[in-house]
Order: sequence, then structure tokens, then C-alpha cells
Amino acid sequence: YGPDHPDTLECMSSLAAAYQAAGKLDRALPLYEETLEKRRAKLGHKHVDTLISVSHLARCYQVAGKADRALPLHKEAAERTRERLGSDHLRTLTCMNNLGACYLAAGQGELAIPILEETLQKRKAQLGPDHPDTLASMNNRASAYRSARKLDRAVQLCEDALKVLRPKLGQDHPSTIKVLANLAAFYQMAGKSAK
Repeated sequence: YGPDHPDTLECMSSLAAAYQAAGKLDRALPLYEETLEKRRAKLGHKHVDTLISVSHLARCYQVAGKADRALPLHKEAAERTRERLGSDHLRTLTCMNNLGACYLAAGQGELAIPILEETLQKRKAQLGPDHPDTLASMNNRASAYRSARKLDRAVQLCEDALKVLRPKLGQDHPSTIKVLANLAAFYQMAGKSAK
């Protein structure tokens, strides 16, 4: 099909995702970068496939510990996806959640909180309180509160998430364990080591 065909670019993106999943970020990043460059040239900056590439590259940079490179891409993905698909679209909410998580990774919890609050509110309304994406938003928001030293709110969010996770997924599910670990850390930070 040629190097710029949409199917070729989709294969490049899938291969980059496979490298990322295998921990081979040195192989994933150049593929994501090339895919984004070609999609921007062929499809424009606002095309959904281009925005997906922006988001994928941003997440890979973030996983690689390059929040300074990830943050502008997460901002672009969130803003353009909101413009293209609307503020309540599930893809927009995913981009917003990723942006908030990147602010957290960059040590900017104050900027993360309003984004993660909005994302959580909209995900609860659309997906329900016990959907995995809603619970992920709760966990991210709790981490943002911890970063901003609002430990009481962080603890409350984790406790609320556990009320849903334990009966739905069980005590030994990775998501339950992740929230339990966060809750334990929040208790310790709040001086409640006995809990």
C-alpha cells in the first residue's frame, strides 16, 4: 500500500504499541513519532487518527519518564479531541484523564485536580460508579489529592473505590490491590499507621 497508506500507518502504530508493551521503548518511540508525523501530513492535525497518534506518543513518553515531552502532547490531544468530539465523548475523557495523570507524574498535582475531578464526574454520569474507567479516575484523583496534601479527600476516594472493587472484582484483583496500596500509603502519610 505504500508508506503513507492508512493501513500501513495503523500497522506501524500497532507495532509501536507491541514494543511499548514489551518494554522496548527505544523501538516504540521512533515508530510512534513517524506515525504521528505521517498522519499529520496526510490527514491533518484534527483527524481522529492523528489525535490517537498524539495520545499514543504522549503516553509512551510518559512511560519513558519524559513528562516534559509528554505534557504538551497530552494537552494537544485533550484540547483537539474536545474540539472534534465534544467534552463528554469517552475518547475526550480518556485524553483528559491522561493529561491529569501526566500532571501528577510531573509533580503538578494542583493542575491535575480540576481535570481529574471533571473527568471523574463525567465518567460516573456516563459509565456508572463501578465501571473500570470510573474507578481508574477515582484512583487518579485520589493521587492528585495526595500530591496536593489533601489526604482526607484522598483517603475518602480510596475507601469509596474499595467499596465497589471488593464485591465486584474481589480482594485479590490487581485493581483492588492497587487501591489498597494507595490507601495504605495515604493512611501512613496522614499519621494513621495503625490503619
